[in-house]
Amino acid sequence: MTENQAGKRGKGARGAGGEAVPRRHGFAALHIPDFAVSAALLGRPVLQGRPCAVLAAGSGATGKEKLPVEALNRAARETGISCGWPLGKALVRCPDLRVLDRDPAGEEALTGLLLECATGIAAEVELNRPDTVIVDLAAKREVSERLFEFDVPEGVEIRWVMAATPDLASLAVGVEDLWGRSVVADQVAELPVEALRLLGAGGRELSVLELWGIGTLGAFLRLPRQALSDRLGPVAGEWQAILKGEKHRLISVLKNPEIISENIDLEYFESNNEALVFICKSLLQTIESNLTSKRVAVAGLKLVLELESGGELVRELRFAEPQARADGMLPVVRTYLESVGLESAVRRVELQARTTFGAAVQREWFGRRELPQPQRWAETVSRLEALLGSDRVGIPVPPGSFRPDGFSLFPAQDGACKVAEEEYRPELPVPLRRYRPAMRVAVAGEGRGGWDRPLAVLTGPHSGRITDWRGPFPASGNWWEAAESWQRLEWDVATESGDLLRLAWLPPGEWNVEGVYE
Repeated sequence: MTENQAGKRGKGARGAGGEAVPRRHGFAALHIPDFAVSAALLGRPVLQGRPCAVLAAGSGATGKEKLPVEALNRAARETGISCGWPLGKALVRCPDLRVLDRDPAGEEALTGLLLECATGIAAEVELNRPDTVIVDLAAKREVSERLFEFDVPEGVEIRWVMAATPDLASLAVGVEDLWGRSVVADQVAELPVEALRLLGAGGRELSVLELWGIGTLGAFLRLPRQALSDRLGPVAGEWQAILKGEKHRLISVLKNPEIISENIDLEYFESNNEALVFICKSLLQTIESNLTSKRVAVAGLKLVLELESGGELVRELRFAEPQARADGMLPVVRTYLESVGLESAVRRVELQARTTFGAAVQREWFGRRELPQPQRWAETVSRLEALLGSDRVGIPVPPGSFRPDGFSLFPAQDGACKVAEEEYRPELPVPLRRYRPAMRVAVAGEGRGGWDRPLAVLTGPHSGRITDWRGPFPASGNWWEAAESWQRLEWDVATESGDLLRLAWLPPGEWNVEGVYE
């Protein structure tokens, strides 16, 4: 264990030597930099100080060398690598780069450590992000840097900033130059406009600001708020209010969850799945009675199976929304037990329930956004993950590219993905039934200006002479990297049999039927 002096090493820190910080800074934000890498390095002292990276899981790339880098430690960044680089490019720059698997258990442990440090400062704490918490300092008579000295594991750092509002503190703690400072609105003016990503800004808004020549937050703050809201939406005006310290919200105080645990030691060891489901149902009914008396619900379960061989199976079970009845919790438990392979009989079963407050949701059939039966959705996703693997089930999110079928997968249940709500306006309101994979065909064509105009489809179920065509529609991307560059020409054609097809030409001379318009 080492003492983290993050605050004392911060640039421009005020109140050195424990001097009291002015009371106008009512909130502190605590942050663990390089969160994913720090979690993956827990308990691995040999790798401390070596350049390490964690890749973005679920990418649509076909090879591991094309997966983008999601997180880096300081040693890796010092070699010139940046987040977002494909792994192949990063390894060219730093051959000694160590690629680590993401460690969800380690990330959960770091989040717990962060919450423990935050609650040691004040009781009212908000979990802003897995790597960031907000602390309300209103109850502290005196605030000094001594509050931010924590004992943390080797390789883990906790950085802090203070500000007048929780949102300003959350923004500032994500910027290294502001660590250890008492931040006021004027101090964020010199930050690059990319810092707006910490407030939820997407690529569309940032690209528009770049076209306007806005490079810093100071230039962004000088824009007329009403005109800015008219062009980028009301949220852009809210960003200005946050940066100026005008928007002050109440933090969502995190309540320490209570653990309700029920277990049973089996007199006769059991390996039958149906018998284990019955045992778990009995335990869940006992947990349900405790939940009813406490007027709380269950946010998740931990199922522990101790085996006759001495081993132990532990599984975290998630719910789409809090559950208070055994009938709502049992299907997810059943799904896991039906898919698990036991190496020996079970001698002890334990269920640990993390309590929370129930979510009261008014269910409307028209215009609603929530699932009508979220517990069944959670059960369905759990079954799919058991059959296909957790890396093949999730929410597909398109990247900032025009490459067809490019997407990344994000977990379907944990709420970590925020899908952009963009209005889709098709130029042609005719549905396209795509072939996946695309159907390779032979096409006869005539050369025109470096490309062939298709005249007839020679093979496949849609063969025939082409009677009408539109195109070509060129698309390309990643031209700056030879290994990842792509190019294609698309045509919309009509054949003599009446089929409306989308043809695609890929270099050096491959033709595909991408789909049929219906």
